[in-house]
Amino acid sequence: MTQNSIADNRMVWLDVVRCVAMLMVIGVHCIDPFYISPTMRVIPEYTHWAAIYGSLLRPSVPLFVMMTGLLLLPVRQQPLGTFYKKRIFRVLFPFLIWSVLYSMFPWFTGLLGLPKEIIGDFFCYTQGHESQSLIDSLKDVAMIPFNFSHKENHMWYIYLLIGLYLYMPFFSAWVERASNKTKQIFLFIWIVSLFIPYIREYVANMLFDRSGYVFGTDTWNEFSMFYYFAGFNGYLLLGHYLKEGGNGNALKIFWPFSGSPKDDRLTNDWSVWKTFLICAVMFAIGYYVTYTGFSTTAANPNATETEMELYFTFCSPNVLLMTLAMFLMLQKVVIKMSSREEILASIRKHTQTRYEKPDIADMKRLTYPDKMEQFCAISRAVGGTAVVLGEGEDVNAVIRRTYPDAMRIASVLPDISCATFNPDMVDDPKELDGTEVAVIRGEIGVAENGAVWIPQTVKYKAIYFISEKLVILIDRNKIVDTMYDAYRKLDGQEYQFGTFISGPSKTADIEQALVMGAHGAREVLVILT
Repeated sequence: MTQNSIADNRMVWLDVVRCVAMLMVIGVHCIDPFYISPTMRVIPEYTHWAAIYGSLLRPSVPLFVMMTGLLLLPVRQQPLGTFYKKRIFRVLFPFLIWSVLYSMFPWFTGLLGLPKEIIGDFFCYTQGHESQSLIDSLKDVAMIPFNFSHKENHMWYIYLLIGLYLYMPFFSAWVERASNKTKQIFLFIWIVSLFIPYIREYVANMLFDRSGYVFGTDTWNEFSMFYYFAGFNGYLLLGHYLKEGGNGNALKIFWPFSGSPKDDRLTNDWSVWKTFLICAVMFAIGYYVTYTGFSTTAANPNATETEMELYFTFCSPNVLLMTLAMFLMLQKVVIKMSSREEILASIRKHTQTRYEKPDIADMKRLTYPDKMEQFCAISRAVGGTAVVLGEGEDVNAVIRRTYPDAMRIASVLPDISCATFNPDMVDDPKELDGTEVAVIRGEIGVAENGAVWIPQTVKYKAIYFISEKLVILIDRNKIVDTMYDAYRKLDGQEYQFGTFISGPSKTADIEQALVMGAHGAREVLVILT
């Protein structure tokens, strides 16, 4: 671990948590078949290593939920529709499409004349129960709004995510007004609820033969008295509770480690080594319980999958200990970011052979007879839109005509009267979330690739990337032929941050499927004034 700093509002340690959680999720899905598949479970070596690695990776999903609570709670005041449109709809339609495809896959294999055993090769949960019936596939499709089938069991997280998003604005109203003491009480009751699966299994069933009836549950009431505190909403609140970093007081829900609240905020007053030692003990205890419980149960050849996964349950005290330990430990990670000059100096120092830059003054470069026409054509080709403002035409009218339904329009430009707010006036860049249109000014346009040079002229550069639609104003006389010409114009200029933007943000890195708005605006309109 190295010290220091990055941008003021950047939580680098949270990026580390995200990367660790992503790798753990991948690992979990690599491990699952070794104890779920009936053909693999009979091999003791497979269940042994599944216990070792599977136990280690259980904090994966809880870490994601804690990050969600940390970043989104309390929810910024906004219409419910805006919140849901921003988050739920982005995952809802891909979720529905893939769920239908997974459900219909067995029927497709039948149409192709493939043996039904191939279904089990793709979906290990279906082994021994494969069906190529159209009726069975349609039944699975009909159940998508309510639950996932064995073909799409990995979609369970999307059900969880959508549920948390639906619940979050209402939960947020309480979170925003509740004191730290009240939150501690909620978390304490939630922790008690995490023991219920073990109480049901080992106390109610084994000792008293109560068939799982504990805390007021019965055949007509499956919800225990602690049900309303249980589940992933505890992790959601815990992530928010630890937002300020407070190792010293965050664990008061377990025991009073150290420190006292300062200005009613949690304070991180533990050293790295103290954090490491405490977290190591917590993780070791959680891991021991998880590993021992799973491996003991898996040793029984008659154990059901439900019985084996009792100790793998994400909402359990042992997994909570591991998750909290990792979260608090990674909180201490601080990445040192060197300045550009330091990085370049280090490169020069370690460069053994140097070559003079080639003389490109006499190189033949591209030129266009009509740079403006070329710029507009390329802008359209890369997925954006470029229009030339007519004589006497009002730029505000063009923006309103293009985006008639936009409610949140941001701009610092004095002549943009259609803007609904000034992004420089907000105190927290998080308040920029939900911006539908941002109107900015570009300095140089490039006919070669439709790119526009945008130096930072706003308080928060996040406005360039967080808005759904981006409107760039540029003087038509500032269009150059190539990137070479653009960089020549930039020589000697001073700026804090600058970037070239060419059309909307897009990527095809994931399964070679084109995704718009991955890292920036979904739509870009360039207006040549």
